[in-house]
Amino acid sequence: MNERGISSVELLVVLLILSVVAGAALPKIWFFSSFRLDYEAAYLVSELRYLQEFTQTTQRVRPGFDSLGGESMPVLTFQSHSYHISQGYIGNIRRHELSHDITLDTNRGEIWFGRNGDANPTTIRLWQGNEHRTVFIDRVGRIRIGENWEDEADG
Repeated sequence: MNERGISSVELLVVLLILSVVAGAALPKIWFFSSFRLDYEAAYLVSELRYLQEFTQTTQRVRPGFDSLGGESMPVLTFQSHSYHISQGYIGNIRRHELSHDITLDTNRGEIWFGRNGDANPTTIRLWQGNEHRTVFIDRVGRIRIGENWEDEADG
């Protein structure tokens, strides 16, 4: 018999083996980890914007008594591998755990927004090894992501 080329079954077996090897190696590839860091930074920005809007739309039962425990403003509290949004007697509203290899640090332990969306300027850094993403909140409540400390000065 005079066979030329390869059969489709042989081609499928080779492709299957290559896809298994590529699938096992993909999490180890260096650029994949930066995608997780970008995702976590974008998710944090989303949660901060949720908190900002939630604060602006929350109705108070007793206006003028925001300092009472049950009437407190919603607040986002940080830990090294997680953060959560809570409010007075309601307790935790939302909680997010970061990937095991991503850590978080900030210049404030808590973030809250005023009724008009303003905030105390805050810098939040998400670290994964030597890479980091920085989330900035400025005085008027604008929330943005930067990669370098110099981004904060760029406005």
